[in-house]
Amino acid sequence: MLLTEKEVKPEELAGKSGKVTIRFEYENTDKQTVDVDGKEVEVFTPFVMMSGMILDGDKFSNVDISNGKVISDGGKLHRYGSWRFRD
Repeated sequence: MLLTEKEVKPEELAGKSGKVTIRFEYENTDKQTVDVDGKEVEVFTPFVMMSGMILDGDKFSNVDISNGKVISDGGKLHRYGSWRFRD
């Protein structure tokens, strides 16, 4: 997690202001060895990942997301993103 481009621990964020960057990273490690035309081949299980968070609209503003959607319900900002993994 970054606060104004400096690495911070989540517990250090309370009471601070600035630009917050939160990055979710996922790694697909689920694979099997299968027979393809007589050859043993490792293939990864395809899956979809969705992450979400609800932010207090009184404390967070100018929220954006690179792969997803930000929705306001009047008091809270709902942030949702999805990613597709193949290999």
